[in-house]
Amino acid sequence: MGKNKKLEKGKEFAELLELHNKIKDLELQRKILQVKLFKNETNYLNLTKGQPITKDCDFYINGKSEKKNDDFDNSLRIFALDYPGQS
Repeated sequence: MGKNKKLEKGKEFAELLELHNKIKDLELQRKILQVKLFKNETNYLNLTKGQPITKDCDFYINGKSEKKNDDFDNSLRIFALDYPGQS
């Protein structure tokens, strides 16, 4: 009976280890996706000269837009709220 308990504990430990490894892999994938999202959103804001899509829609609704600046404020970001690597 002692062997069965050891086998069960060994199986539980193996399952926990496997789940732990899956969590680590998912965290790594999340960080990679955050970096890609940040880069793509930065490219979009650079292409639109700091005019996020919310301000473009505002132009069509109200018929007026703000002056476009060469630099954009990070508060205009919609998706990438944190810089990559921060967590």
